[in-house]
Amino acid sequence: MIVAEGTLSWAEFRGAQYLHLRPRPWLRVVGWLLLVLCAAMLVPALLDGLTSETPGTAYTFVGALLYLGLWFFVYIPWQARRMFTQQKALREPLRLEASGEGLWASTSIAHGAYPWSHLHKWKEGKSLFLLYFSDSLFCIVPKRCFAHPGDVVSFRSLLVKNGRQAT
Repeated sequence: MIVAEGTLSWAEFRGAQYLHLRPRPWLRVVGWLLLVLCAAMLVPALLDGLTSETPGTAYTFVGALLYLGLWFFVYIPWQARRMFTQQKALREPLRLEASGEGLWASTSIAHGAYPWSHLHKWKEGKSLFLLYFSDSLFCIVPKRCFAHPGDVVSFRSLLVKNGRQAT
């Protein structure tokens, strides 16, 4: 049996939101290619916009980049902080036990058993795991909550054996 115990931090919750939004590898490549294409179009548009009387294209590109920057670096952290503050259960100490049969999670206010067949998929980031029960409902398991580094490896192998990894 593998045990993880701890309390979720605000930074881990924010990191989980970004990990949840992380696209599949092939979509990430497409996204980078589109970003390079936009940058390649932005430079001539900006240069042309500085010399023409209607710099609409340049303003559109700059506006889109500003919007995306505000979305990812202002709105998502603000929304995550708001959700973390509102949902008091996220700050309860959690104990997660994993075995060949499934997962057992408990806090001071709730507990539940989840057989591996109920796990839809999972993702792994640098500092946490996301265990999905549907496309948008997930459990956050910080890696720091495992007692030993070997437990992280054992937990990952249980996930590989029993769940579908989200790519």
